[in-house]
Amino acid sequence: MPDPAWSLSWHAEPCEIVAETPELARRLAAGRFTVAVHPGKPLASLGSPWLDRRLVHVQPLEPTGFGFDPTRPGAQNEQHS
Repeated sequence: MPDPAWSLSWHAEPCEIVAETPELARRLAAGRFTVAVHPGKPLASLGSPWLDRRLVHVQPLEPTGFGFDPTRPGAQNEQHS
């Protein structure tokens, strides 16, 4: 959906985020993709599009068996570099 808030994100395509909840997925995407802007500029008042439910649809996916799955038993004990 075209919206000025997307100018605050360097990524504006579908993506997969592994998170326990939809809200956490939104926050992780916002933290990863948000572009810093100078406070007081017009864009600074928009906020991240990833946190806007009108702009981003969160859909649970079936586990693929690839990648890190924090819900898998023992995953908390794995070390990541």
